[in-house]
Amino acid sequence: MNATDLLTIIVSLLTGSVIIIGGIRWYINVQIKPIHEAVCDIRSETKTNGGSSMRDEIKAIKAEQEEAKSLRKATSDKLDHMYDILLEYISKN
Repeated sequence: MNATDLLTIIVSLLTGSVIIIGGIRWYINVQIKPIHEAVCDIRSETKTNGGSSMRDEIKAIKAEQEEAKSLRKATSDKLDHMYDILLEYISKN
């Protein structure tokens, strides 16, 4: 075996290795790119951005629920007061 044969074998092995590694990198990129895009989409929905993300919508719903809760409490207090007045009126007559 002379130097030319040895050099041919080394170049062939290197070329095969480069092709295999390139194929593996391509396959990984094809598999990981959709996952990366999905993670970026999910990340963008969980950060506040001024009103159009899920997080902003959840905050708005929570604020509406808190407001509705305070209104229900005020209404309940008014009804209780009206009921007390009615009972007091009935007991006097």
